[in-house]
Amino acid sequence: MSEYISEQDILKLLKKLDQDARSLDQRLNSAATFNSPAIHAEHEVTNGFIKIEDGKIIVGNPSNGGEFPTLRAIPPVKLFVDGKEVKKETKVSSESAIEWKIEEKPLFEISISEDKLEAYLTVNRTQRYAWSIKDHPPVLHGVLRAEEDPSIILETLSLQDVLSKLENMNIKANLDVAAIQAEILQPSHRKVRIARGKPPVQGHDAQLELYFSESIENVFTEINGVVDFRNHLNIPSVKRGDVIAKKIPPVEGQAGYDVFGNAILPKPVKDILIAGKNDVEITPDSMVIAKKAGRPRVTGNKIKYFDISTAFIVPGNVDLETGNIVFSGDVVVYGDVMDNMIIECLGNIYVAGSVFNSTLTATGSIAVQGNVIGSNLYSGYFGVLYNRFYHSSKQLLEILEK
Repeated sequence: MSEYISEQDILKLLKKLDQDARSLDQRLNSAATFNSPAIHAEHEVTNGFIKIEDGKIIVGNPSNGGEFPTLRAIPPVKLFVDGKEVKKETKVSSESAIEWKIEEKPLFEISISEDKLEAYLTVNRTQRYAWSIKDHPPVLHGVLRAEEDPSIILETLSLQDVLSKLENMNIKANLDVAAIQAEILQPSHRKVRIARGKPPVQGHDAQLELYFSESIENVFTEINGVVDFRNHLNIPSVKRGDVIAKKIPPVEGQAGYDVFGNAILPKPVKDILIAGKNDVEITPDSMVIAKKAGRPRVTGNKIKYFDISTAFIVPGNVDLETGNIVFSGDVVVYGDVMDNMIIECLGNIYVAGSVFNSTLTATGSIAVQGNVIGSNLYSGYFGVLYNRFYHSSKQLLEILEK
């Protein structure tokens, strides 16, 4: 028998002490009458029976090849025959050990969110009553049905019951006792949050801000409705003193805790290591400053190295495919400078091939290994006068000084 039936039997035991002997006689007489030779012939087939009386299950066996009785249970009753739970109609005999119990939800349930940051209370009911199975006369196919007896209260939900359960589960972070009491007094039968932790605050990884493009860009522009196919090469370049990059340091996160009071650590943040070569200065506040003019570069994976390249190298010809070249350092051309192209730089120009009908302007020297045909070459002082890059930089400095 289940725990609940034992309680019921104990409560009813005193009331039935004076009825047990008479009830036993009635059951024996009933069984005898059901199979009485006065009613049935000596060799007549008699089926078995199941009778429920005063919460007791009485089984009568068949005779002369009759059918064995069957028994099934209606939820919330759970039926056990010979120690095994049966969920469908099952044959039984007087030798069968028949037990039953009630399967009902507890008065309340405590659930935890998947991230363990919140705990919830669900009140199913505030009182638990005794159960009893319904009587019925002898039948071949018996059915166990149970009903509650509101007059017999076995358990009443209290605030202390919930608090004790929470203590056993070690739930202690930010308990909302008022919400627990309110739900007990007026149950909504829904999940109510009664405890919550504190989620961790995630930090931020270090970031590297580059103030220059890492690649040479081809940008075609339109002038007076005509696409300029020559001036499309954009070579990143900087002047001395320019800030070319800045590292933003990482920000550490803040730990949190779950409803059990256990610490929840944020994900570790990642830092970026930066270093500068001879032509680059790294300030204490992680600013990267160019110490000379040229093309800025950054290399490396775990450690980011910054340097300034003072030479721009063209492995082939300077033509419509490369576009005009304007650079703050040296320009080295391993091929020819084709018709109507322009090279301007604040350093030296070195051409391994020839120059055809083009303009080369350098503040330093110009060296052409091949021939110069129909071209204008300006170097040194004249290179400064005719260098657009130089004049643009000068105008910018004047504006900044003002």
